[in-house]
Formats: sequence, structure tokens, C-alpha cells
Amino acid sequence: MNLLILTPDDMSGDAIYRVSGQRLEHMLTVLRLEAGDPVEIGLLNGPQGIGRIITIDRQEVSVEVERFQENRVPRPTIDLICAMPRPKILRKVLYVAGMTGVRSIHLVRANRSEKSYFLSPLLEQENYLPYMLEGLSQGKQTRLPLVHIHPLFRPFVEDDLPRLEGFSTAAKLLADLGSGLWLNEIIPAEPPDHLFLAVGPEGGLVEFERNHLIGAGFRPFLLGKATLRVEFALMAAFAQIELVCRGQKLSQ
Repeated sequence: MNLLILTPDDMSGDAIYRVSGQRLEHMLTVLRLEAGDPVEIGLLNGPQGIGRIITIDRQEVSVEVERFQENRVPRPTIDLICAMPRPKILRKVLYVAGMTGVRSIHLVRANRSEKSYFLSPLLEQENYLPYMLEGLSQGKQTRLPLVHIHPLFRPFVEDDLPRLEGFSTAAKLLADLGSGLWLNEIIPAEPPDHLFLAVGPEGGLVEFERNHLIGAGFRPFLLGKATLRVEFALMAAFAQIELVCRGQKLSQ
């Protein structure tokens, strides 16, 4: 836990927050914090700052906010489109989405996504939220990604995508093992402030889906020669995006 995420439910008084459960356990057993110790904090969907532990025991920890500071805003803003994976992998995808600071995640049924995946209890907010909060804490992010679920691929691409905020002007990228181009070959010379990243299922997109996304403006790029599981493909894509965009900014 690199950042203690505080929610409105934790608030106990003016600048005082009380935390229990898994977060408390981590502070006791891993961080081994004591009363008087400083701790990095972040308000969910709000600013980050520094707090100080007032009291801590096996039941709860009381934290007083000392100061807030300006957040580092992830650049570029990323909206993620991900073929619905099996629940075991989805937990990791949600964690990665929180950790990397994506703005939203659109879970779409692809041809190789089982229909039963959409019946998983994990898709209820109360069930997936802990994984995203854990990702926020790990990545020192506070902005909770918005989760959207799309059970039909074609209506999503044809009807929903064009109406999404910023879609018409954003860079559009498709992670694709069959592409012959690397990311630095397709990213504009001026690094984008906003992009949409599409990642298929573990078995890959079928030709119809791939062509449909390309028709919507997505440009395929190669993550590497290895076939990656979804969560690893996401991390590889995010790392490449940051590397290429940062490199272009430094060269300007």
C-alpha cells in the first residue's frame, strides 16, 4: 500500500478519518506504523496529501490530515476498451486499471468472450470496487476509473464509441499481435493528451472485430512477439505508451 485511500465513509470529524479492515491490517503488519507516524493519503476522487496517525490498534486507526497537495494527473488520459475476460483475469484487469490511472474502462463482449462472463457477481460495483481501490493505492492514484459494460460488440463500436467524450479527436490504438508496426511508428509527433486503447481477449479478436475497430479509426500496434495474457498485455501497452510519449516530449 503506497497510498492510504480515504473514502467519505471513513470521515469521523473535521480532518479526521478512521480506517479498519484490510487497510488497517496492512498498516500494522507490513508498514508497521505507530501513533505519530506520517502516512501518505489520498481522498477518493480527490487530492493527495500527508496525514499523521493519531491512534492505532487492532480495531482501527485514526488519521488526521495535515496537508493536501496538487495531484499529478496521468498523461495522456487513457480510456480503456477491453474484451471481457474470465472473472479471475478481470480482477487483475480492474487492479491494473486503478493502478495506472485510466479514466474509464469499457468491458465489451468479443467473439471469444464467454457469455457466462457477463453473469459474474464480480460485475457488481460492491464486488469489483475493492480491486480497483487496491490498484489506486498501489499506483498512488485517487481517480476511480468508471466501469461500463457492453454485452454486444457491434453496437458498441458503431453506436456507443462515437458518442464517448473526446473520441473524435483522441488517438486510437489497438494492441494487435498481427501488426507489423511498433507504437513509436504510429504515435503522432506531438504526443496525444487523450487516447483510447483497445485490447482483445486472450484468444485474440476475430477478423470482423479487428476490422471493425480499424474502421472506427484504431491503429494496430505490436506489443512484442510473445502472446500475452490480458493483464500483462495491458501493462506492456501502458509502459510503451508512457515511454513513447515521454520520449517524444523530451526530444521536442
